[in-house]
Amino acid sequence: MNWGLIKQFPKYALALGLLVFSTLFFGLWWVLRSGPQAPPAASQTVSIAEIKDKMGGLFLAGNDLYDVVSGKLVAKDWLEGGAPPNLIYDSETENLFCVMADGVIGYGLDGKRREGLQTGGPTIFTEKLKLAYYVKEKDIWQAEVDFKNWKLLNHRKVTSMGIFNERFFAENAFMASEKTLLIRNMNQVLRINVETGEVKPSQVSVMEIAKRRSPDTKLLLGLEGNDFFIYDLDTDTTKTVPVGRKAISDFLWLDNNRCALLFPQKGLAIFDRKTGKISEPKSLAVPCYKFGAASADGQGVLCFNHQNGAAVNIATGQSEVLSPSAQGITWMEDGTYLYTCHMQDSELRGTWVKKIGQEPQRGTSESYLMTKSGEALVIFIPEIRVATFFTRDGLCKLEQASLSVITHAMIPVSLVAVRIRREL
Repeated sequence: MNWGLIKQFPKYALALGLLVFSTLFFGLWWVLRSGPQAPPAASQTVSIAEIKDKMGGLFLAGNDLYDVVSGKLVAKDWLEGGAPPNLIYDSETENLFCVMADGVIGYGLDGKRREGLQTGGPTIFTEKLKLAYYVKEKDIWQAEVDFKNWKLLNHRKVTSMGIFNERFFAENAFMASEKTLLIRNMNQVLRINVETGEVKPSQVSVMEIAKRRSPDTKLLLGLEGNDFFIYDLDTDTTKTVPVGRKAISDFLWLDNNRCALLFPQKGLAIFDRKTGKISEPKSLAVPCYKFGAASADGQGVLCFNHQNGAAVNIATGQSEVLSPSAQGITWMEDGTYLYTCHMQDSELRGTWVKKIGQEPQRGTSESYLMTKSGEALVIFIPEIRVATFFTRDGLCKLEQASLSVITHAMIPVSLVAVRIRREL
């Protein structure tokens, strides 16, 4: 008999008891711990009248619809099929829709999907959703969009060549207007006159075309040799302006009429579509070669180099170096942006509001959270001039420099504002 082991038994028993006690204590703490709790489930009957009344101050946290003013959960798991990457509301027709690369998804205010704009395959739409283009039986077809009644009318065949690939049509359609298409088909760029059905090869460069084309996809900017070129899709004409070889490193359209241009050696300039001219470049706080995000009002833009970046107020020409600790930068308006800092330093950590040319103001010592893909859980709703974001405390809103926690909702995977579009 091992008397040494028997003598040590009380020690083992004490250690085992401590292990069991600590495990049970941790389990009890885990169950009763405080933290963001899910709000009570909303009624499954969605109040359409309430949604219409609050439109302009609504956003999706995951697929749950919230009112940013009150923090109230308006509709739980609102949209059929889950949350889309964007959501637009047309107040005139009361249509909700999401614009995708290969089509448009429609919803009723009750969250149910609406059929009617589907063609059975990838579909592209002109900028104001006036016309739809798709491929059927290897030819391109066109249809008129009855947006009010959410259906396609007057389908007609545009081409008669039988060469177009339906599966890859949307991703290979670069520019589309009521008169013209520019697409790639079988490794060839083609310009299609929609009115006559004429198809001919085009020499237009489509490299990085997404950032060079105007939002209405009717104008294309670029560099060729020493010239800056302006290509008009409908007229098939090109104008040039001498700027020097590799003078422009990046393009960023601010709206349909203005495009920001980065001159690494000179600064930032603006191309004005109405005049066809480029402004004199304004020097930046640091040399930059790449654009980041622009503000919704088109008055602010971020730009970067290999080491740091700058925030630029286009209206005033002011620029400043971004704080090295700034993360998840989100534009508000009038040259003002929001950023967060996750550093443990109590002097830096938190959520900050910064107007270009002024000192930053800390809204809260809690930093707003980021998704697994690195996107900040923060949005700015211009209709009511409110920013909303998630911290460990819950869902917060920032309004006229006043910050408050509006609900202790569970942390979502995404935030999407319901944007209002009044002109179609």
